[in-house]
Amino acid sequence: MRLEAAEGEDIFKLWMTDDDLDQLRRATVSYRDDVILQLGGFVGFRAFEIPQVKLTHVR
Repeated sequence: MRLEAAEGEDIFKLWMTDDDLDQLRRATVSYRDDVILQLGGFVGFRAFEIPQVKLTHVR
């Protein structure tokens, strides 16, 4: 993971590396969990956006 100090005391920005994301994806036990990780990690969806996705949104 990449950690970088941000503005303010005790405030940091944190990024997962591609290897971190791959390792986390391998630990998933369902296709659903893997898709959730992909929406956040590759597409850039935020946590509140992921539950709003419907199958009709996918082309």
